[in-house]
Amino acid sequence: MFLNKIGEGMEVDGITYTVGQRITANKNSDYDGATGIIIEISDEEDGVDIYCDLERPTDPEVIARIEKRFSYIYDEPRTLDEITFDEIVLQPDEIDTEKD
Repeated sequence: MFLNKIGEGMEVDGITYTVGQRITANKNSDYDGATGIIIEISDEEDGVDIYCDLERPTDPEVIARIEKRFSYIYDEPRTLDEITFDEIVLQPDEIDTEKD
């Protein structure tokens, strides 16, 4: 199943994820602390992929945490300008949903 229209949603482990919904990447994600919106949800054979457009963080603590994580992943220093925030694939356990 592939959902990409605003308002379409899917329940995963008792939590409903909806296209257009605001989210925050949590500590399970490389993008811990970044916020954004769900743009697509894909139910694949190996699990649910939730595609998000994330906003560039402005909080110095979040920036430092993300830069540190990506520097570790790439084994060289990475700055915020070198990190992609568009069309990021997250798993349900990497997302905290925001209620309206």
